[in-house]
Amino acid sequence: MNINWKVRLQSKAFVTTIIAFIIFLAGKILPSFGVTIDIGILGEALNYVLIILMGLGIVNDPTVKSFSDSATTLAKTDINQTANDVIDK
Repeated sequence: MNINWKVRLQSKAFVTTIIAFIIFLAGKILPSFGVTIDIGILGEALNYVLIILMGLGIVNDPTVKSFSDSATTLAKTDINQTANDVIDK
């Protein structure tokens, strides 16, 4: 599975997804260690917001069938490069 992590980490959607996932996961794991933060109904609302953010983040490259990046995406050095920029090099 080849993924261009340098470009992927420059994606706001991807970073938002990772941060939301870490917060959501911490909220589910920490009570197992006795750490609880009770913020009432706001906690449930926060969970739903985090789930929506994770759902909106695009983790895979939709231009290929598998979870690897396409050859064009792997050749990128910056998130702002277009496919034409990469191909023209």
